[in-house]
Amino acid sequence: MSGTEGESNKMQDLYKDSWRLYKEHTENFIDDLDYYLNFCSGKKSLELFAGFGRISNKLVNEGVDLETIELSSAFSEFINLPASKKHVVDVVDVVLPNRFDRIFAAYNSFCLLTEDHQLATFFLNVAQMLSDDGLVSLSYYHPDLWEESLPLKLKVNGVDVGYEPSFDLSKRSEKKAIWRDVYSLQGKSIKHEYPVRIFENDNDLIKFLEPAKLRIIDKVVDFNNPEVSEPGWIDFILSF
Repeated sequence: MSGTEGESNKMQDLYKDSWRLYKEHTENFIDDLDYYLNFCSGKKSLELFAGFGRISNKLVNEGVDLETIELSSAFSEFINLPASKKHVVDVVDVVLPNRFDRIFAAYNSFCLLTEDHQLATFFLNVAQMLSDDGLVSLSYYHPDLWEESLPLKLKVNGVDVGYEPSFDLSKRSEKKAIWRDVYSLQGKSIKHEYPVRIFENDNDLIKFLEPAKLRIIDKVVDFNNPEVSEPGWIDFILSF
């Protein structure tokens, strides 16, 4: 196989399995790893929206007693846990029988629940899985700082890839937005687009917490990391 043919095959693979671009891109984000390790250390923990295990695998390697919930079975395969601790299901469709001392959702993921009924069910489920003195940490990337998000240059499957973030806040007043990850490969592009829920302040969240008897007890800014690469992150800390 010539070099040109090999490069073409790699390009075709990336277009076929474009989720690999997102995996490589997100694994470059490490600013939050120490925060979630400290949050979960020594505690029975549950990660929601666990994805490819970017954080889960770090915690498992450090000895954290962890279970995960991730909708995609393909993504969950990358998490280094036994099948009994990897729950492949939608977070709004399951309440695990165990109680957890720490529950977290990283990388702005809980904001992928855009509808009121989804959020209401989500927090009721979280409350049923949280131990009486447990804590929840929910990561939120505030739209006031989205313009600070950084472009990246990646090498994925041997192919040079450029990453550019973009977004649409035209429906911000309706608590709706669109986030776009745009990857460029040899003059072509692949776009991943995500509807996102907007929370301007605590009150936008509290109305969903109250029926679940949860409350905001603290907020952590930028993972307590003074060297964070992209400012604007808030972790809402919840408890009963």
